[in-house]
Amino acid sequence: MALSARLAGFFSKSIRNRGNNYFYRSAVTITHSSDEEVEAKVIGGARYDVSLSLGGANFVVDCTCPYMDSSDSPCKHIWATILAAEKAGHFRRLELTDDVDLVVANLLHDEEGRDDDLDEETWENPGVPPYKVAEFDSP
Repeated sequence: MALSARLAGFFSKSIRNRGNNYFYRSAVTITHSSDEEVEAKVIGGARYDVSLSLGGANFVVDCTCPYMDSSDSPCKHIWATILAAEKAGHFRRLELTDDVDLVVANLLHDEEGRDDDLDEETWENPGVPPYKVAEFDSP
């Protein structure tokens, strides 16, 4: 299954539509890529830095836009970058992966800094914001 198809359910229809517009008007420029990550600039109301990275079963996304400062959901710039990364052939191994967690990077920060040990962070209290935003299995 393609990257965008695997991740579409974790973006609202509105965010996907707006991200589609950015992608189709070529507002995304991939500035760095490797087997595990993509970094891009997205031109919107301003220029935003977007990063997508794959580490094990975690697909970590981040953007410097104001929306991401106040939300635990991924933004339109991230969606546009996912589409650009898919078109460029990045993250093809996700098509073969059974389980992947979509993780918003700004939720990885705690009072003492970045917490990179996601596997040991399990949130069962619904009153506490989760580190893992979404989890899905392949069909």
